[in-house]
Amino acid sequence: MLSVKNLYVAYGQSEIIHGISFEAKQGEIVAIMGRNGMGKTTLMKSLIGINRARSGHIELNNEDITELPTYMRVKNGVAYVPQGRQIFSSLTVEENILTGMEYTLDKKEELLTNAYNMFPVLFDMSTRKGGNLSGGQQQQLAIARALVAEPKVLILDEPTEGIQPSIIKDMARMLNQIKVMHNLTIVVSEQVLNFTVNIADRLYVMESGNFIHEDVRGSIDEKKITSYLSV
Repeated sequence: MLSVKNLYVAYGQSEIIHGISFEAKQGEIVAIMGRNGMGKTTLMKSLIGINRARSGHIELNNEDITELPTYMRVKNGVAYVPQGRQIFSSLTVEENILTGMEYTLDKKEELLTNAYNMFPVLFDMSTRKGGNLSGGQQQQLAIARALVAEPKVLILDEPTEGIQPSIIKDMARMLNQIKVMHNLTIVVSEQVLNFTVNIADRLYVMESGNFIHEDVRGSIDEKKITSYLSV
């Protein structure tokens, strides 16, 4: 569903991503781990089009989207949940969800119902301002806002950041459920290993803009990954 081929990304003259390649199949969760400053967020922003590729290719369902602006990637089926969630704090929960429906507004009632069924707490708080929600509730809101765009690929950047440990297990269960229910491809960057092990079909470790380790579900070497993350 998503294919990244020999991708290079730079800020000005400073190259951050150095020829990365990977694929994420339909119905698969691909996790990218690494310490702060290793290039994870730069990669996530490149997939959605906020950062432009210096060279290489990004393909969505066998179509090259490398040169497409962000809004066209969203229209074609890529959704993004940014680091820190970035919900609209002054809008209500429901208004936040509606901002994700630019291309699906004709299905407003159906998509709202689906969002509230998946995240019942959002239904209970639908008229509350987004800024008054807890971190975990805001993350659910950010994911709901992305899902109502009916994406083929969901990109999440550090979804456990600022989330209480007691909520992280629930989030892992929720992402696995979303993957199955929507047959959705999910690409997630993360630093919390126990969360990642519970969701990842494939896992990459990034260091200095390169992948230095790869594992698949069922054979993830937690000890080795921990050594990479703690250097």
